[in-house]
Amino acid sequence: MAEHEKGARWNISERKAAENILRKNEEELRKLNRTLTAHSRSDQAMMRAANEEEYLDAVCNVIIRDCGYLMVWIGFAEQNEAKTVRAAAQAGFEKGYLKTVDITWADTARGRGPTGTAIRTGKTCICRNMLTDPDFKPWRREAKKRGYMSSIVLPLTANNLTLGAISIYSKEPDPFSEKEVRLLSELADDLAFGITAMRLRAERAEAEAVLKRDKETFERLVHERTKQLVEAQMELERTKRLSDIGTLAATVAHELRNPLAAIAIAGHNIKRKAKNPDLDKHLVTIDKKVNESDQIINNLLFYSRLKPPQHEAVNIFEIIKECAENVEKKGTKAVRIARSLDGIRGIIIKADPIQMREVFNNILNNAYDAVLQEKGLIRISVENEEKFIRVIVEDNGGGIDKSFIDRVFDPFFTTKAKGTGLGLSVCRQIVAMHEGEIGIKSGSDKGTSVMVRLPKKI
Repeated sequence: MAEHEKGARWNISERKAAENILRKNEEELRKLNRTLTAHSRSDQAMMRAANEEEYLDAVCNVIIRDCGYLMVWIGFAEQNEAKTVRAAAQAGFEKGYLKTVDITWADTARGRGPTGTAIRTGKTCICRNMLTDPDFKPWRREAKKRGYMSSIVLPLTANNLTLGAISIYSKEPDPFSEKEVRLLSELADDLAFGITAMRLRAERAEAEAVLKRDKETFERLVHERTKQLVEAQMELERTKRLSDIGTLAATVAHELRNPLAAIAIAGHNIKRKAKNPDLDKHLVTIDKKVNESDQIINNLLFYSRLKPPQHEAVNIFEIIKECAENVEKKGTKAVRIARSLDGIRGIIIKADPIQMREVFNNILNNAYDAVLQEKGLIRISVENEEKFIRVIVEDNGGGIDKSFIDRVFDPFFTTKAKGTGLGLSVCRQIVAMHEGEIGIKSGSDKGTSVMVRLPKKI
């Protein structure tokens, strides 16, 4: 063979070798550029992600899209007895692979593969060929089904603690160059930093939420406690007023009843001895005013001496019927009382009978005083509920102006020309002590309706 032919062949071989080297270098450069792009985009993902889950998914998708690998997944090291690895995110061709792997980071057969080793040692672990690597044997069959040939697993380490690992799978054996491993390690370091930052952000948000909730709870408790203190103060003042009223009532009763009795006796004697018809109407007025004054004293004493109820079995039908008959006996007005009480006939409740009579006498007397001389009507109706009885007393009187309706239960408030204004206040206290409710509806020229609701408990 001529020398020039040998030289030509050598030149062709050298040129092909050079072209192969150049092609490999270009391919490696492209891979490095793609990895750099993935690195940059993973950093951007950290800035844009709303939470850790979104961030992990974004990084996995960036690696698949930019680096061209077959599958990638991120697993966290569980601090349990089995030291399991929990898959937190994945992208690429997976097809249920992660459900079959059962990986641990313990020093056992299923913990000596790339992922377990990387987490346990905190160092990058490369499986260059899954078909021949003895440590990959537990997962070889499932990996082969999906076309996985090699993998690189990079630990996610932050603050000297390995959180987990990111595993990247390739369809080619041993595709990871030294430079690419270095770039992927930097990406993994940034990912670990991002995870830590995300968790700190989440913890801070949770702490802020707890602080806000605690602040709101504290403010609510302060408000409630302040309200309780104000109510307690008002109750103390009310108790003091009641004590003062009791003292006043006792003094009034002592100081006025004797002269009232003397006036009554004197009037009786004048009527008996004088036998003068012209004086009789004045003597009747004196007797009436003495009785009214005595009733005022009785009301004042009752209000000041109101005590907890003495509960006993009470036929509430009979008590309301009795109170209605007492009003009918007054006879000073042409008032009709329409009673509809059958709904509670035979109902027995646990209550203080004296106090119940006081309640319904007061309500019915108020209704009687409110109606006109002619066409006066009082309706008494009842409702038998499951656990309560409801009594409603309605009249067709002039009603109560809406500007006064909120004050009708206040002690000593009255719209009458006569009276102490204690009746409804006494009723409210008695009903409250029986764990019931009392309410009133009224309006000018619309009549008045009073509702009493009492528990049935016996």
